[in-house]
Amino acid sequence: WLRWLNHHLSIQVTHINKMKDKNRTIISIGTEKAFDKTQHPFMIKTPSKV
Repeated sequence: WLRWLNHHLSIQVTHINKMKDKNRTIISIGTEKAFDKTQHPFMIKTPSKV
């Protein structure tokens, strides 16, 4: 099930990237490792700087 979800999300990211309006940022984190290795203060501060 998780493989299907990852595949589905990657298709969505590819579709969003091909849109003409390029004023966006895509951050993708694997759900299995997101809470193990990500420093949450970094993830909270980074989008506000962009």
